[in-house]
Amino acid sequence: MATMVSTKPVIKSGTGGKAPGPNGNGSKHRNGHEFLGPDPHANRYRIGMWVVLASIGMLFTALSSAYVVRAGGGGDWVAIRMPRVLLLSTALILVSSVTIEISKRNLKASSLGGHSRWLLLTMLLGLAFLGSQLLAWKELARQGVYLASNPAQAVRDPASGEIRGASADLARELGRRIGVPVTLIPSANPQTVIEAVSKGDADIGFVAYAPSRAGTVDFSQTYMLVRQSFLVPENSPIRSVEDIDQPGRRIGGGRGDSITLFLARTLKRATLIETDNTPADAKRKFAAGEIDAFGANRQRLTNLMAELPGYRMLPDNIFDVPQTIIVPKGKTGVLAEINQFIDDVRASGFLAQAIEKSRIPGIDVAPAGYGYGKAE
Repeated sequence: MATMVSTKPVIKSGTGGKAPGPNGNGSKHRNGHEFLGPDPHANRYRIGMWVVLASIGMLFTALSSAYVVRAGGGGDWVAIRMPRVLLLSTALILVSSVTIEISKRNLKASSLGGHSRWLLLTMLLGLAFLGSQLLAWKELARQGVYLASNPAQAVRDPASGEIRGASADLARELGRRIGVPVTLIPSANPQTVIEAVSKGDADIGFVAYAPSRAGTVDFSQTYMLVRQSFLVPENSPIRSVEDIDQPGRRIGGGRGDSITLFLARTLKRATLIETDNTPADAKRKFAAGEIDAFGANRQRLTNLMAELPGYRMLPDNIFDVPQTIIVPKGKTGVLAEINQFIDDVRASGFLAQAIEKSRIPGIDVAPAGYGYGKAE
């Protein structure tokens, strides 16, 4: 005799010795089968579901509280314009909640066709929700103002997290004047800023002008000049920028940096050595004797000199990097408004005050009609 043990609900067939029921077979159901007792695992599943829901609710509450406290407790909080497509996302969630419930009820009623149709509709609504989230993210990205990782333009305050600097102040002032919120997004290098603006992921960007960067964006007039010099070992025979371009000298510069692009065009006798744009690589190349001097703006050199005892900065500058605001190629109207804005903040003294407040060494207001200087 074989015995079988099942964890499924017990199913009892036939009359089982009972008196005949209404349908003549002893069962309370017309199909002649009777389910005895509830699923012993049902309560366990139900409790697990409520635990998960409670955890999600607590996480949502904690994140909401953090948002309220952070938004109201710091002067560096930047408001953003909420994309309207998020309203559609909310509607899609609500409707899909209704359709999945209808699908469930159809399944209980043994209407497999209705169950399948409503379940398919729920899945389509879920895909539409994901698409709306992608659209919302793209709209948020388009609100961004990209800044290259250039301390002369802007830096992030380590204590408050606020992005501050002359360029950051200009971006916020521009947003205030035209009545739109501004999101400042630091970027790894000028090329990523240019790509973001040219693709429409950002409305404007702050980068230094260089002829090699033209093509997919338009540059504004110069609003600020950033002085460029060199760091050398204390015992180096290099005493001024006039000593840089000499036979046998190896001059370092960050890949894609303005001074590197300038040196690539102008060095005749010295050899240009590119670094990966990090202070660590510059220090490593100095320690290994791979470079005799390293060129950058004075703020970067000041920061690097603090980490390299026994090094000094040259007293003069090789050239001034023109800082500009870029807009997508062909947006002549936008470019004209940006140039007018620069004229206004220069004339009002706002730009000079922003530069002074930044306390960044080696930057100055560009005079009207300056052009692009040696960078052209």
